[in-house]
Amino acid sequence: MTVLSPPRAGQAVGPRRVAAHLAFRRAGGRTMLAAQRTPHPFHITRPFHLAGDPDGMATLYLQSSAGGLYGDDDLSLDIETGRGAAAHVTTQASSIVHASRGGRTRQAVTLRAGEGSFLEYLPDPAILFAGADLEAEVTAHLAPGARLLLSDSALTHDPAGQGAPFLRYANTLTIHSPDGAAIARDRSVVTGQEWHRRTGRLPVHGMLIAAGAIFPLTRKRQVELPKQENPARMKVALSFAALYVTIIFAVAAAREHLGEGAIYGVAFISGLTDVDAMTLSVAQLFSRGELDPDTAWRSIFLASLANLLFKVGAACVLGCGRLRLYIAVTGIVTLAAGTAILLLWPAADG
Repeated sequence: MTVLSPPRAGQAVGPRRVAAHLAFRRAGGRTMLAAQRTPHPFHITRPFHLAGDPDGMATLYLQSSAGGLYGDDDLSLDIETGRGAAAHVTTQASSIVHASRGGRTRQAVTLRAGEGSFLEYLPDPAILFAGADLEAEVTAHLAPGARLLLSDSALTHDPAGQGAPFLRYANTLTIHSPDGAAIARDRSVVTGQEWHRRTGRLPVHGMLIAAGAIFPLTRKRQVELPKQENPARMKVALSFAALYVTIIFAVAAAREHLGEGAIYGVAFISGLTDVDAMTLSVAQLFSRGELDPDTAWRSIFLASLANLLFKVGAACVLGCGRLRLYIAVTGIVTLAAGTAILLLWPAADG
């Protein structure tokens, strides 16, 4: 028989691995919590239903009985919604990630949205305390017709009030389609010092993702991709240079003979094919003091709207029925908003 001695004070005892599981099922027109396994430090409230939520949706709050996440924590949570179920899972408050003290905090969440189900996983941001080392991962699997609304965010804070950074933050988010393919993946690794340097000590980072039956996740038929060509071909470079020179000449000529208002006509026509050349031309004229700021930004903005108009038209002519609808609606709204900005934005004084 082998006798194991208890660890001495200060001796590492290894990660504390804890796995939790929640399963939602639809029954009697409502979503119920059909199964749960929530060992310490996981804790949950009783699910409830709110008027105005999607049909039969159950809301559940996640809680912690440990006062936060620590350096030796290795926690995993599996949330499953059965066929036709609808669940909103959130947290009662943000989770504090304490200083790692030589360890590494790990937290993995797996979301499984069954056929035709709707899963909202919207936890409050994790708060990275000074010295925290967190490795977080969220993986979602969507069945046919499933919908997912997901948020993933983090805050930084030094309890001592001295602005000390966290140690390390690694975050991975992956969404899988019904056929198992990864359709979205976001991965980042950053130290606290890098965070402070790149963001100017901005204390928050996060994302909100909607995926599922709102948009097609798989193709119903195989589509042959166009042949890829070398983007650095000399012919393309010379064509752009010629377009750039032509637009510079056109802008200068229009301004000289027809007034600055004629620049807008050049911007619209050139924007139908390319915005970059117009942007560079206007920027060069502005930097030399030959174009006022108001005309400069309006010209570039008008060229962008013209380019969007051309692309919306091309997509409506060449695309299928559903694509035409998506592009037409979003394109018309965007063009209308852009036109309103051009017309209603007050001109700069002087």
